[in-house]
Amino acid sequence: GRIDILPQLAYADEIAYKSLELFNKYFDITYPLPKIEHFAVPDFSAGAMENFGLVIYREVGVFFDEKTVSASRKQYITTVVAHEIAHQWFGNLVSPAWWGEL
Repeated sequence: GRIDILPQLAYADEIAYKSLELFNKYFDITYPLPKIEHFAVPDFSAGAMENFGLVIYREVGVFFDEKTVSASRKQYITTVVAHEIAHQWFGNLVSPAWWGEL
């Protein structure tokens, strides 16, 4: 495995946890699954993509090293991770009840 990259993903993991807690409280709707899986993929063309219970990121989009990364990069990672977590609520809350009505 690639255990050596785990420290570089710790910040994104922290933001994912905090975002989940924040959205649970903010929307007053508890996330319905027991967990959300997060995967960092080396060459993921979409950058990031949410699925119910699964978020996939491009590796370089969420890697963070405190010694070498700028504050703007840290803000970017925060924004991307929180954005993808937010989709876990909006998918069913704002989608049509029946897609045939479109």
